Amino acid sequence: MGILSRFGNYVLASRARAIISVLVFGFLPLLGWVSSVILALVTLRKGALEGLWVLVWVLIPTSIFQFALGYTHLAWFSFLGGPVFIWAMALVLRRFASWTMVLELTALYGLLIVLGVHLLVPDIAGWWAHYYESALSGISQTAASSSSGDAQTAQNVAGMLEQPDIVAFITKLATGTVAIMTLLFSLVNLALGRFWQALLFNPRGLRPELTNVRLGYIASGVLLVLGALAYGQFPLAWDLLPIMIGVFVAASLSVLHALLGKTKLALAWLILVYVLLVVLSPYSVLAIILVGIVDSFVNLRERFKPAALK
Repeated sequence: MGILSRFGNYVLASRARAIISVLVFGFLPLLGWVSSVILALVTLRKGALEGLWVLVWVLIPTSIFQFALGYTHLAWFSFLGGPVFIWAMALVLRRFASWTMVLELTALYGLLIVLGVHLLVPDIAGWWAHYYESALSGISQTAASSSSGDAQTAQNVAGMLEQPDIVAFITKLATGTVAIMTLLFSLVNLALGRFWQALLFNPRGLRPELTNVRLGYIASGVLLVLGALAYGQFPLAWDLLPIMIGVFVAASLSVLHALLGKTKLALAWLILVYVLLVVLSPYSVLAIILVGIVDSFVNLRERFKPAALK
């Protein structure tokens, strides 16, 4: 039995052990995310109440770090899109074993968060512009105090990013981008928790779940409508669009894993997909999203199923 299995059994043995574990990892630099994975594992295996106990103790170090670092303005993103979201989605996954449902609820939740922020802060773009310009000013001041070549490069980059058109573009989709990045990071932690659970109790059970994600045509319709509204310069659509893009990227990668995983050079193809996704972004992102949209109407897995399995 490997160390991961032994630690998993230790965490699941009692509530006290789970709480101690999340507190220890919560206060360790760069390892706070492990607490969220433990939260996911406990909730997936033991249900809502045990998960809720762990959730309370996960939030303690998170709260301390957020307020100690002065990130009070982003704390709600962390709370609502972090441990609380992981706990809720773990319950959905425990009940329905459907990553499609998890992604669709993620999309709905993300859209509601962005709409809520716009209702609470009508001039949210102006707020982001102030925050963004303050961050760039800090970078410029730090670079100015240094005489190295890297400092000059940093100043040049900061100057380029301060151009009005770039500031306007970034700020009009900043809320949606921060929201979906937070939610996707939480889904990664949830997936790690599911992997851990599968390792302990169902070693072959995770891959079929992750490679059978297929969003419905309603989700595709929402994405296309938001794209059209954004093209028509509807401000709110720009901020909602990152939510649907992030969800469709995740769903499309599931489709590609399912299709390419059946080929002889599966690993090579998948590595190529991820390399192109990074190198050719944003064009590669658009291409991958198209896969998810087509799949929602056509069911690509069924269409390209090997003849022997039809």
